[in-house]
Amino acid sequence: GYIENDSIILKKSFELQYGHMKGVLKNQTSQDSLWSRKFDVVINRWATKTPFTEIQKKKSYYKILSLDIVEGKMGVVKIKIQLADRLFIDYLSLYKINGTWKIINKIFVELPSSK
Repeated sequence: GYIENDSIILKKSFELQYGHMKGVLKNQTSQDSLWSRKFDVVINRWATKTPFTEIQKKKSYYKILSLDIVEGKMGVVKIKIQLADRLFIDYLSLYKINGTWKIINKIFVELPSSK
């Protein structure tokens, strides 16, 4: 969904009302500062971002590094995400809600990319 700016896939995948993405940024004094955004805000931003070029799309991929599911009801996924020249590791928390898996939390870190 992210690479293609596909809001339909993104909205199906993420729990928009209660889900959050969290990250750490440096504040004005170079201290780590935690931030949190609801998925409805994040998905809107992702779906309207500048589209990737075909070259950027060819450089981009997702790879599941680990998956842990408990009782078929909840899970945690570790994903390596290469987005053009940026590399991320994400941890996604999922719940199965009314028979459908939803991402309810996402934390991530950006790593140096090998380009």
